[in-house]
Amino acid sequence: MPSADNKRIKQIIQDSLTQQSRNVEMKETIDLHKRGPTIFKLNIDIDYDMSGNPLCALAIIQDITVQENIKASLRKQKTLSDKNAQFRANQIANMSHELRTPIGGIVGMTDVLLGENHNEKTIEKLKIIKESSDLLMHTLTETLDHCKLMADGIKLSPTPVSPKTLLKSVWIKNEFILQYRQ
Repeated sequence: MPSADNKRIKQIIQDSLTQQSRNVEMKETIDLHKRGPTIFKLNIDIDYDMSGNPLCALAIIQDITVQENIKASLRKQKTLSDKNAQFRANQIANMSHELRTPIGGIVGMTDVLLGENHNEKTIEKLKIIKESSDLLMHTLTETLDHCKLMADGIKLSPTPVSPKTLLKSVWIKNEFILQYRQ
């Protein structure tokens, strides 16, 4: 170690002795070579007699450069991962939003056609289109809401809900799906 760093460590030990600290732990960064700084962890444990005079001191110096570099790398990777997750959430939100427009057109035109006179077979087919597009629109809305939640762009607020109405709605949607899967 360069003499300036030796002097600094000796000074730290002297300061610890005068302050009557039992244990001192600190990190120091010292430029030892061209590869970059070396990071040391310095632990000093001091025993005192009954009068408060130092009896002995144990100083342990550890090279923790590798551990600190790994921590820095992990922090950098986490930041990058968070940015990627944000980007994905935004892309999915944009895609969901773009899909909602044509689905809305399908729903609207189906409603118009259902308002006109048709035979029973055509009405049944239009109802299937309507239910399927409503289900798809609901799925897209849920996806968009999820993306907004991930991006902190939506705030939840409690709303009173009738359990009976909610269960009836779930039953009707799932009954329709099961009916056409069989």
